Amino acid sequence: MSPAMIRKQDCSSTDLQNHFGQVMEQLREGPVTVTRHNLAMAVLMLPEAFDALVAAADAGLAARAMLAESEGFVGVEAGRALLGGMSARKPGDADPAGA
Repeated sequence: MSPAMIRKQDCSSTDLQNHFGQVMEQLREGPVTVTRHNLAMAVLMLPEAFDALVAAADAGLAARAMLAESEGFVGVEAGRALLGGMSARKPGDADPAGA
C-alpha cells in the first residue's frame, strides 16, 4: 500500500483513553496518529502494516548497500576484514592484542 493510499486519522490522547475500542477498530482503515495538545505523539498501526513498513525500509537499505558496493565501497564484512576487526571494537574496549 503506497503512502498516498493510506487514510490519515488523528485521535487525541484523551479520546484514545476514553474510546480505546473504537480507535482499535479505526486501525482497519489505516494508521491513527495520537495527538496531545495538537502535537503528534505516536502513530498506531496494525502489526501487518508495521511489518510491511519495516520490510520496505529493509529493502531500501539493501538496495542502497548494493549500489554502494557496485560503486566500489566495501561491505561490512569486507570492511572488518580489511581493518583486522578494529571496527568491531568500541572506544574504551580493551585491546585484544594487549597493547
